[in-house]
Amino acid sequence: MDNAPKYFMDTCTLLNYYDSIFNSKDKFVISEVTLREIESIKTSFNKSDEVKYKARQVTKFLVNNQDKYDVILMVDRIFNMMEVMELEDTSDNRIVMTATYYYQSVSPITFLTDDLCLYNIAKQITPIPVKLGSEVFGNKNQEIYKGYKEVCPTDEQLAYFYEHLNENKFDCLVNEYLIIKDKDNKPIDSYKWIGDKYKHVVARSVESDRLGKCKPLDEYQECVFDSLKDNDMTCLFGRAGAGKTTIPLAYLMAQMEKQNITKVYFVYHFEPLKNSRQLGFVKGSLIEKELGTSSIGNILSSKFGDITEVERMIEDDKIEIIPTANIRGVEFNENSAVFVTEGQDIDTYTLKTIIQRCKKGCKLIVEGDVIEQSDISRGESGMERMIEVFKGFDQFGVVKLKNNYRSQISELADKM
Repeated sequence: MDNAPKYFMDTCTLLNYYDSIFNSKDKFVISEVTLREIESIKTSFNKSDEVKYKARQVTKFLVNNQDKYDVILMVDRIFNMMEVMELEDTSDNRIVMTATYYYQSVSPITFLTDDLCLYNIAKQITPIPVKLGSEVFGNKNQEIYKGYKEVCPTDEQLAYFYEHLNENKFDCLVNEYLIIKDKDNKPIDSYKWIGDKYKHVVARSVESDRLGKCKPLDEYQECVFDSLKDNDMTCLFGRAGAGKTTIPLAYLMAQMEKQNITKVYFVYHFEPLKNSRQLGFVKGSLIEKELGTSSIGNILSSKFGDITEVERMIEDDKIEIIPTANIRGVEFNENSAVFVTEGQDIDTYTLKTIIQRCKKGCKLIVEGDVIEQSDISRGESGMERMIEVFKGFDQFGVVKLKNNYRSQISELADKM
């Protein structure tokens, strides 16, 4: 049958790839359990705003495209199959056995899931061909892990949360932040899951002679201050003017003046701005070339006041500027810090090499623009791969910054 459904989708697959699924010409099948789960997600206290948004979008697509899918009800035969196989009566098992019933009684089909647990269950106990959603649709519809979840609880739900901080009701990873919003969707508080409880994020300002006082301007920046203080590795990304360079630089200068850090290495990717021309031959010493032809030279000059102050710090061995092309012969010692700029354009191999050069006691900070707007394609981005590998590690924090504080003109420029 040409119009026979091709895939049996689980709930997770629908949520992650609804755009691709409903833009495809292929029909698909779902269980009634998935419909119930999607409806439950929309009002669940335990789910983040993003997951709730996905559930609302899926609901709209299901209503507007009823000719593209079939729904299989939980008939007695499916319950009998579960009983014979001695399976616990859970939503996951119901979905798997519904797919099995369809495969055996209606039409050959491939079971598609993005839940690794469900993937393993289906592989082990059913005859159905099983694939991950990413194998079929790729990762393009999946959001990059941004280091926090945003929730908008009712007063009752918030009271329960404050009284049960040891319950991980939001399924946060270790060092993942929880941004709590009020009824107007405005962030009002932030917490961090540390493995056995939610810890309140208290971010104090930092101050240095060179850069003055720097304080967090919103809950997202509070999370940055917290990660810089508590973690060996921090990854920051987001829009221009959000503070992803200013905050780490202020923190590092303050730590240097307290002698907690002896030296800061600035690692930059020598690549011109997209669609711009490269400079030709430039006279001067290596330091003059690095400062004069790289973005890091402009960044440090603007933050420290002028290029002379930057050169003085280099001469005093307080900072060192290293292009990624020269990273192989370098080691970053304990009590030092490595600040990698414009990390969105650094490939996986190069960023892995930088990380491997850091000795115990070295603090690593990687900042970059929005990863989806990188000059290199998704899947090749070192920052994206770093986040995927290290998320949940107890010495790693990542924060996607949201708000542009540079100027109103700068904020409007984001829309160009």
